[in-house]
Amino acid sequence: MFIIRNEQLEVFKHSALNNFKASLLEYIKKYFPNHWQIVGQKQLSKVIKLGIDQANSYGLKSKREIYMYVSLMLYLGSFFDTDIQMDWAEKILNDQSIKNSFVKSRILYDRAEKYMASVYGVDHKYLKAALNRLIKDIKVYTSNYNDYYLERYLHKFFMWFYPEKYNAVGQKKLNEIIVQSTNHTRKYDIKNRRGIIIYSSMMYLLGHHFDKDPQFSWAGNILNNKTILDENLRTEQLYQEVLNFLAKWGERSKFELKAR
Repeated sequence: MFIIRNEQLEVFKHSALNNFKASLLEYIKKYFPNHWQIVGQKQLSKVIKLGIDQANSYGLKSKREIYMYVSLMLYLGSFFDTDIQMDWAEKILNDQSIKNSFVKSRILYDRAEKYMASVYGVDHKYLKAALNRLIKDIKVYTSNYNDYYLERYLHKFFMWFYPEKYNAVGQKKLNEIIVQSTNHTRKYDIKNRRGIIIYSSMMYLLGHHFDKDPQFSWAGNILNNKTILDENLRTEQLYQEVLNFLAKWGERSKFELKAR
């Protein structure tokens, strides 16, 4: 009789998981070409691992459910499931009354599509306009702030560069994002107003844990670099990485428009 030992089962499971990860990478390469070009295969592999773990923690385990979940991570940020800007996601994922996992993932994806329609617009035109505003004037808006209370200034800044998201998320939730950003920057020993403004704007644009997101590893590399002792230097390096990020996505957006 042919007997499969436990060790062999583990090998089969490991092989199947690697094949699944490889197929998901190919899916991203085909359907998320900008992410593939800008984020890169190495970091996207980390996104996939994180996505599988997150999806499984919510009872989403089928291939289709995980594909949908990882797609939302790429659209909304890798920690969209706990981001107060999209608190509907956490409510759906933790809704114990939804017994069928695929129904739950479908409800989540449908709700996300409605959100993205209002925040991103057709062909991501709202998002592209927000990126263009930042590319053009971020230096001005992260420098001229002396006459404003920080919270009031951040609301003005958010509304200026991404009004569609501001209106969709709402002032109350963005108040919480501002509180979170000041707590996060304190953890990274950034206490100057310019640093807090830059950090807050990326939380608003990329997600509340952009500093831990494999899609934006440049942020974590700067913020966790213990050799940068001066907070002004850390702020300046973060600012330069933000500019590089915006430039890359801005160029990809132009390429997409030309290719249509």
